[in-house]
Amino acid sequence: KQGNLAVACAALERALKLAPELPGVQAAYGSLLFQVGELERSRVALARAAELCPDSADYQTRLALVLVKLDRIDEFELAMRRALELEPNYRPALNLQADLNFHQGHLKNAAQLYHQILRQTPDDVEIMLPIGVCFYKSSELEGAATVFERVLELQPGNELAKNNLAMIRRKMAGATPSPESPVESVSISIIIPVFNQAHFTRRCLEILSQLQSGETRYEIIVVDNASSDGTREILLELLGREPRIRYERNEVNLGFAKACNQGARLARGEFILFLNNDTEPQA
Repeated sequence: KQGNLAVACAALERALKLAPELPGVQAAYGSLLFQVGELERSRVALARAAELCPDSADYQTRLALVLVKLDRIDEFELAMRRALELEPNYRPALNLQADLNFHQGHLKNAAQLYHQILRQTPDDVEIMLPIGVCFYKSSELEGAATVFERVLELQPGNELAKNNLAMIRRKMAGATPSPESPVESVSISIIIPVFNQAHFTRRCLEILSQLQSGETRYEIIVVDNASSDGTREILLELLGREPRIRYERNEVNLGFAKACNQGARLARGEFILFLNNDTEPQA
């Protein structure tokens, strides 16, 4: 709680020497290793916790999160399947699967999973917002408008819902052209690792969106290291307007270098350009 992760790791290592068969200690140690970016060691500890307590949807979900970060997709899918077999409505598992589908552009699947969560907590604004974006990016404008209107009933001051709803109404009225379809092939992948500083991120992305690139097609990959200052909400807003943006969010801060590598693995372009989020690009 005081942020001294090294001390916490050492304490859990001592506890494991005394009681290596306690699944709760293994799980706590694995989750802590995940926070400090030790993904492989985290995987080993969480796999052991899941082995010691095979009826825990929580341990399977924690393991799945590490596996997807390690790109061990077959094992990730197995862990997710086990978690949802144990608890079909287990929210962290559904949330992880929904977010992954959302970031990969599988909007229909993402929306279905978010709706499954919403049935448990019907007034959850944090779940409604990505549902609205899914509808918008699927050109279901009326559905998107309905979602954002409901958000504003619950939170009248929600700026993301206000901005998206205004944009949708203009589009429905024919005041703005339809956004271009996401490009299937790109020449340049622009990768922007971010941690907080939401105002810089918004400015950088808005400038990039306005640049005239001619025949050069590009994508923008934002890797968010668990920002807590509204960055997620800004990205959800911009995703609705700019189809070239791709958003990958980490549950913990993995550091700048790992975020760069993560973005590079997602890149589809022939060339890769790394930008800091305080950059103001010029044509």
